[in-house]
Amino acid sequence: MGQVGRITPAGLVTEFTPPSPDNGPSLGAGNAITAGPDGNIWFATGSLTAAITRVTPDGRFATFRLGDILGSVNALTAGPDGNVWFTESVYPFTVDKVGRITPSGQITSWSIPAPPGVRGSIGGITVGLDGNLWFTHDGTLATITPAGALRDHVADTVGNALTTGPDGNLWASGRRFDPRPACQRT
Repeated sequence: MGQVGRITPAGLVTEFTPPSPDNGPSLGAGNAITAGPDGNIWFATGSLTAAITRVTPDGRFATFRLGDILGSVNALTAGPDGNVWFTESVYPFTVDKVGRITPSGQITSWSIPAPPGVRGSIGGITVGLDGNLWFTHDGTLATITPAGALRDHVADTVGNALTTGPDGNLWASGRRFDPRPACQRT
C-alpha cells in the first residue's frame, strides 16, 4: 500500500498511509503531489477510480473521488484562487480533463477532447505570471483561467512536464516559454 511521507531538514521521516478511495489497494502518493494553498498536502490516489486526497500536517486524511472509472490524475498545483488544480486522463483516453478542487472538496472539471485519431495526453499544470493555469495537452501549451475559459497557445511539440521557473517563464521539456501577451517561443 502506498504512503505519503514528510521529511524534515534534519532527516526525520514520518509516513502516513492514506485510506483507499475505492476499497482496493491505494496508490498512495501516486504521480502527483503538491502543497495546497490551505496549508495541507494534496496528492493523487485511487486504483480504479481517480481521486485526490488531502492530508493535514498531523496526518488526517480526506479523499475526494473524481468519478471517472479508470481515470488518473497526472499533475496537481496550488492555484491563484485558493484551490488546487489538476489534470486528469480518462480511459479510453479520448477525453482529458482540467479541474479544480476547493479546500472543502468541491470539484469542477472541464473536458478537453483529443483531436480525431489521437489518444489524449494531458500532462503538467502550473500557474503562470498572468494568473492563469497553464497545462500541456497533445503537444501544445494551453491555459485555463480561474473562471474556466480555455485557450491553446503554442501549437508546437512540448513534453508532459511543466513548471514556472524562478525567471517567471514556463519551462517544458527543456524549452522555455514566456507566458506574457503572445507567448512567443524563445
